[in-house]
Amino acid sequence: MSAGVPLRIRQARPTDAEALVRMIDELNAIEREPPTTLTPSDIRRYGFDGNPWFTAFIVELEERPAGCAILARSFHPQRGGPGFHLIDLYLEADLRRRGLGRALMAAVAQHCRDGGGRWLTWHVWVKNEPAYGFYESLGAK
Repeated sequence: MSAGVPLRIRQARPTDAEALVRMIDELNAIEREPPTTLTPSDIRRYGFDGNPWFTAFIVELEERPAGCAILARSFHPQRGGPGFHLIDLYLEADLRRRGLGRALMAAVAQHCRDGGGRWLTWHVWVKNEPAYGFYESLGAK
């Protein structure tokens, strides 16, 4: 990516539903999972109605969705109450290793803090070694 390319991280909107389904499927392919059964209508209903089940962030490159993070509110008594679980974090291959994953995680962490979350958890597919390296670079164990 060259300098000056317009890039930003923003909260997803209902108009991002098709892009979110595409990126979920791209991540599923990496993890050797079948395509999602979610439709763009499902994404709009579950993520953008009056009581959303999830929140998503979009990495936008030249006004085109090129990455995302999807997280959900949760509650865990042993972890001190409310928090968030990061469900998916995805960047298109040509955007990786450029600090965007770190910036996306920072946006997720800020959303967690702003939403009263006391913790943030995630899981990594056992064979996704690059993801392990990424999260370890953030200090995760």
